[in-house]
Amino acid sequence: MKQRFNIGLVFIVKRPSYEREYEIIDVYKTYNSKNELIKIRYVCKSALSIDYDMMDTTIARAVF
Repeated sequence: MKQRFNIGLVFIVKRPSYEREYEIIDVYKTYNSKNELIKIRYVCKSALSIDYDMMDTTIARAVF
């Protein structure tokens, strides 16, 4: 597991009821007691809010 997207990436999430532009502003990494990387989540900012738990898959679908 490794970080695929860099801070500063701008992408658009399209849903049936809305379209929202996000920018990655930070990356949160969770490690266990053996110092193994367990989870990566992206902090993304839109015009309306900040999402502190954006998944890699959501960003990948928006970018590709």
